Amino acid sequence: MHAQNEIKRTLKQAASNDVVRGLLAQKEHRSRSSVAESVCQHFDCFVARQRAQTGGCVKALRELGRAGHFVLPAALDRGGSVTKSPRRLGEPVEAPRDVPQQTKDVLDSR
Repeated sequence: MHAQNEIKRTLKQAASNDVVRGLLAQKEHRSRSSVAESVCQHFDCFVARQRAQTGGCVKALRELGRAGHFVLPAALDRGGSVTKSPRRLGEPVEAPRDVPQQTKDVLDSR
């Protein structure tokens, strides 16, 4: 079991870079997390209950990829809930109907 900083230290070594390049050359990994899972398996990077430290591996791989050690697969667009631009309605919102003038009127209607 390796700590996260040890993952990065391990992956910085030239021999480790060769292993990562070999994994990337196989073209069987379509995502960075897939590469990270293979790296964790190869370098025995697990936490309790034998769960791979994919988060730490992905982070270390990203940093080393930016430093030019190897080229990772492009980040996948997961189409999350974050919108690229604000949503706009085609027309103005209707004025409210049958709404009490005072907040106390809402509470009194119970």
